[in-house]
Amino acid sequence: MALKELKKTIHDDSVTFEFEVEKDEWQKAQANVLKEYAQKFRKPGFRPGKAPLQEIKKYVNEKEVFSKAANNVINTDIKFFIATTADTSFLGFSPKISIIDINKNKLTFTANFEKMPTVEIADYKKFNIKLDSEEVTDEETQHEFDRMIKKDIMLTNKETGTVENGDSVNIDFTGYIDDKEFAGGSAKGYDLVIGSNSFIPGFESQLIGCTIGETKDIFLTFPKNYHEQYANKEVKFTVKINSISTITKPTFDEFYFKKFKLSDVKTEKDFKEYLKKQLVDWKKHKVFENFQKNISEEIIKTTKISYFPKALLNNEQHKIEHETENLAKKAGVSKEEYLKSLGYTDEKLYKEGLLKTAEKNVKFVCAIEKIASELKIEVTQKDFNDYFEKVSRLYGMSIDDVKKQYHRNLTNIEAFIFQKKIFSELQKFYK
Repeated sequence: MALKELKKTIHDDSVTFEFEVEKDEWQKAQANVLKEYAQKFRKPGFRPGKAPLQEIKKYVNEKEVFSKAANNVINTDIKFFIATTADTSFLGFSPKISIIDINKNKLTFTANFEKMPTVEIADYKKFNIKLDSEEVTDEETQHEFDRMIKKDIMLTNKETGTVENGDSVNIDFTGYIDDKEFAGGSAKGYDLVIGSNSFIPGFESQLIGCTIGETKDIFLTFPKNYHEQYANKEVKFTVKINSISTITKPTFDEFYFKKFKLSDVKTEKDFKEYLKKQLVDWKKHKVFENFQKNISEEIIKTTKISYFPKALLNNEQHKIEHETENLAKKAGVSKEEYLKSLGYTDEKLYKEGLLKTAEKNVKFVCAIEKIASELKIEVTQKDFNDYFEKVSRLYGMSIDDVKKQYHRNLTNIEAFIFQKKIFSELQKFYK
């Protein structure tokens, strides 16, 4: 870049810079435009594209050359200025450009940017947020194990006999609290493995000894850590046994576990350890997702912003509309039909909702930028390298191939890495 900053003026809601393009760069920009004309220039005595620039100047409009050259050089230099300046007083979006002076030796112009709004953030380390548990119990691991081997299990119907621990029973049940049915407490034709601990304590054990066709009332108390509206409440279940089946499981040897194509898994213990690790990773991911959602809501709710810059609002509104159009296409309906399904009955209502969402997003972005600055969070080349290496392992590609495939998405990748880094750092305050 060859821009010389001549003056900076701060207004109420904007910042104006006056620049001068260095003479050598400005003349080079004019020459490049003339070369473009040269490719199209046709005149007897000159081969196509070979006419000297002085000859071409005789046949082109000088103001048109200045205009094209100015457009090219200003676009390039302003982008570089925005990307490299340490000045944080303005927003690097869609500056208004005005030419002050332009001739073959000189180009000066102004660039007017919207002013960075004043952002006040709450103490983001002390929101009332509790992290969910990342612990995986043996019961959860067993449940996942049973799910994975389910299709290899054989069920044999019992014609006579009673329910035993380990049997699969098909039941109808209805739950009552204070002699009234409650939501989610009833089902018909439900398959339950006795001893799987799928139901609250005492439910499965009280079915042991029942016969086919028998109906039994079971009296229990919901655990204190159950759903809040039911915790510690007494409940009665009326249960009918429709059928009883014995379960025959396959032999869990090395040959059986080969089907899962896991090189380190040779025994039931190995497989359960593998499943537990997967469940831990999944829980950590869900805990992180929930934390992101909860702290984002708190940040938006508590952040104060002096004003909403038009450039940021327009940018957010454009992104939301683009996403809405894509979702409508995926749903196979028109944008209007999709909006109606969301409750927007007319365009005015939609625009109002669009503006409110855009304002929330702008407030969040400004707050996150300030938090990132306080926590000194930035995306480094190492972060990019780690990301490419992870993708390489995941898809079995070379790192060079990954870089080639993703080189056009670097901006999105940077945003993804930045978001993960800042929320990971924020999560530390709540552990």
